[in-house]
Amino acid sequence: MLQRIERGATWIGAILMPVLAVVVLYNVLARALFSRAPSWPFEVSIFIFGILALLAGGQVLRDQGHVAVDILPRRAGPRLRWVLHIISMVVIIIVCVFVVYDGSLVALESTRVRERSIFQTTFNPEIWWFRWMIPIGAAIILLEALRQLFAARRIDGVPDFDDEEIEL
Repeated sequence: MLQRIERGATWIGAILMPVLAVVVLYNVLARALFSRAPSWPFEVSIFIFGILALLAGGQVLRDQGHVAVDILPRRAGPRLRWVLHIISMVVIIIVCVFVVYDGSLVALESTRVRERSIFQTTFNPEIWWFRWMIPIGAAIILLEALRQLFAARRIDGVPDFDDEEIEL
């Protein structure tokens, strides 16, 4: 099921990335050709980029693509690497639980009041729907962290460093 969710998020990203490029290009051309850009591309590009970033978290965690200080795990033996991985997943799970909970409360209140953009442009869109991307993205990361924690019940379930050793 998690793979379906991550695949769905990947497809959403694949659809939204060219849309983002078109919106930004339109804004640049409107500004360059007419010396006046409409207000909506600015906010739409923020929404699209935000959705892309929030929905990609689980896949990035799966692919070990997050920025990490990995000097200690690279030099550690398998047992210490296993312990560090478990600690990392537990911290990620705790943070994600709080983000899902608090993010849902904020999104619920935003939905209740039909919150609008803070930029006060003529576009002035409702943003309550965008607030829901935060707990959704955190939930995807939470599910992936739980999957990795479950996979790490055996020491051989811990991700290894496949790239070349970095000499310091």
